[in-house]
Order: sequence, then structure tokens, then C-alpha cells
Amino acid sequence: MKRVIGNTILLSSLLLAGGDLVPIVEPIEVEEIESPVQVVEILKTKNWFLGLNGSYISLDVSQDPSNLITTNFIPEYEGISYGVELGFNYSDALFYTLNYDYLDLDQAFMQNITASVNYKINGFYAGLVAGISSLEWDEAPTATYDDETSEEFIYGVKLGYEYQMSDDLTVYTQYQFLQTEHLTEIISGAITSNILYESINHTTIGIRYQF
Repeated sequence: MKRVIGNTILLSSLLLAGGDLVPIVEPIEVEEIESPVQVVEILKTKNWFLGLNGSYISLDVSQDPSNLITTNFIPEYEGISYGVELGFNYSDALFYTLNYDYLDLDQAFMQNITASVNYKINGFYAGLVAGISSLEWDEAPTATYDDETSEEFIYGVKLGYEYQMSDDLTVYTQYQFLQTEHLTEIISGAITSNILYESINHTTIGIRYQF
């Protein structure tokens, strides 16, 4: 009996003294695995949204020289555009959009496809915009002019405010300035005149549905 007790005391002493009888096992870190409930909650998060909007548009249009060639009409400086957008809320402060806008100018129509990155705080947001703009004449500026489509790079900025009406619906208003250079050359004999659409100002109201 004394021998058993003595062996037990000796083994305990070796363990406490760092003996080699029992190997020391390092603790293993176990990664936390998200439960099915957590995964479902992530999938339920409404990060995407679809929007519809209407805008009052004013354009910076110039004709140079303006007094040498008589055109069939005076180029339009303003109009109404309609648009759709697909967006993604990356976080509470950052969201992205992909937009399509159609503007009818009577003698011509303009289509813009743009993407934007936006920073939002307390409902107010500011964004950078870039994309492609096309201008196509429905009516020739002069009797000798052949209709054509002008496609140009477009870029700009926007400022807006959105109001959350419910979990799914948001209304918003924004101002957007876009810079472009749609140039139409009109040639009559030895004389050349230009119609230039340089910039586009959007004042927009719209609604967004989150899903």
C-alpha cells in the first residue's frame, strides 16, 4: 500500500515538475461555424433594390457658328427623362447603382447607361457617375444632313436624399450633373457648323423597392 502511494506521489511530482512521462498537448483552436439560422438571416437581408424615376433635364447646347447655316429647328435645351436602376447596398454607408435613362428631345433622343458609387449618411448621399451616352437624331438638322448616332463617354457627380417609407420602399430626390460631348457637324458647301451637347443637368424624383 505504501509503495502504491509512493509511486503516486512520485508521478504527481514529475508532472508538476515538467516531467516527460506525460506529453503536453497544445490546445486546438476550433473555428466557429455559422448555424443554419445565421445563414438564413444573412440571406434574408435586403441588400438589392430596383428603382423607377423621372427627371427634368436641362442641357448645355451650342451651335457654332450659329448664323452661317440655317437649321430646320432650334436644338432643344430641356426635356423629361425616364429611368430605371438596379442597386446594391454594400453597407449602411455605401451603395452602388446601374442606371438606364431615356430622354426625348423631339428632334433627337438620348440614352444614357451609367454606373455609380455612392456614400450615404443620415439619408443624404453623394456619388460619382460614369458610363456611355448616345444621341440619335429623329429629324435631320438640315435637308442635306444624314442622320447618325453619336456615342460618347459620360461622367459626373450627384447629390441626393432618400426617405425610408417602409422596410421595402424608399422615395428619393437627387441632382445629377453629367459631362459629355455630343458633336454634330453640319456641312453646307464650304461652310461647316457644329451643334454641341456638352452637359446634362438632372433633377430627379424616384422610388426604390428593396428585395
